[in-house]
Amino acid sequence: MKENPEITIIIPVYNCELYIEECLESVAGQTFENFEALVVNDGSNDASEEIIMNFVNKDSRFKLLTKENGGQSSARNLGLRCAKGKYIAFLDADDYIKPDFFEKLYAQAEEKNLDMAISGIKVLNVKTCKEIYDDPYFSLLCFDDSFDDKVFNYKECLEFIFRICVVPWNKLYRRDFLKQNKFKFIEQLNFEDNVFFLETFLKAQRVGIVREPLVCYRLFSDTSYSRTNGKQDFKKLDFFKILKLQEEILRENRLLETLKDKFENHRAYAINYWYKKTTYLQAKIIYFILLKLDEFYRELKMFIFHKK
Repeated sequence: MKENPEITIIIPVYNCELYIEECLESVAGQTFENFEALVVNDGSNDASEEIIMNFVNKDSRFKLLTKENGGQSSARNLGLRCAKGKYIAFLDADDYIKPDFFEKLYAQAEEKNLDMAISGIKVLNVKTCKEIYDDPYFSLLCFDDSFDDKVFNYKECLEFIFRICVVPWNKLYRRDFLKQNKFKFIEQLNFEDNVFFLETFLKAQRVGIVREPLVCYRLFSDTSYSRTNGKQDFKKLDFFKILKLQEEILRENRLLETLKDKFENHRAYAINYWYKKTTYLQAKIIYFILLKLDEFYRELKMFIFHKK
């Protein structure tokens, strides 16, 4: 590995022994070879670290960072602090990338001087073993043909900004862009990708897309939020806090009024979506109470506004 790699990929790992080898193999097999892989062991107590060390010992581009368990955001943030690459990529330990992921996003970013390059995503349903290439959310269908081979920013995406896939692992970020704006992931909250995406996308002046699905996302894996159990269901309550943070970001960027109706539709869809996904009775009761309190608070704000 060169002293200054062009790309740093950050991979947080927590108890992912089933999938981490395939994940790291997909990184090792990239056609673009000038990268460093920072694999962050977030306090795993399974065989994940042993598998990671097999890659570290045979490939100098792989580095192991260890920390006490603090969650995915804290692991990503540690990786950001240690990264040396001109560009930053992320990957979840239960997913994997196509061999030309780096090559194609790097070429796009370099050619067009991008702050952010975005690729399509293939969904692999673990339950059915079915591969899905045309999922409306993951396949970049919200971007029409006019965005192909084009440099753009959020101003051209206001009509569908809340339909853009928020995950960081189908994107390549210019590190100076992240560093200058002091971007990092919010810790101790789930669904943090929603906040990180909105902050970065609203600040990025130059964005481009590669429609090809260069990342494979495992749906219904053992580490996925698509699972339904008590612990996961309580985590879904965090979305109320995420929505408040998103609202504040829009206000700070003077877009809350412009996007008022679209944000309200986004709120309603997200809250109802996760309510339906919540099956554990205690979590569902708390979710329902928070939902009603949220509705009351928003109606009260509207009443006070009209009174003025």
